[in-house]
Amino acid sequence: CKSELKYIEFTALGVPIVASDVDAYKDTIEEGVTGFLANNEDEWVNKLSMLIEDPKLRNGILNNAREDILKNYNLKSRAKQWDEIFKNLMP
Repeated sequence: CKSELKYIEFTALGVPIVASDVDAYKDTIEEGVTGFLANNEDEWVNKLSMLIEDPKLRNGILNNAREDILKNYNLKSRAKQWDEIFKNLMP
């Protein structure tokens, strides 16, 4: 099972992410803004190479991801999300 946890953990560690292009990450990572998604080996190599070779891109992606994490994945925003889920479960 995949979730956005790796995105959160990598960002917290200061590492911009390249992730598999699957629903869990598609719903979380904004391509080229908060990270990159890859479908095959060539895309993985290309996107990792871009991050390694371009410090400005690397830092920009990381800063965008940190802003996203702080805004959308903090305890307060998660509590609101869970509250909505529980309200929808109640008849």
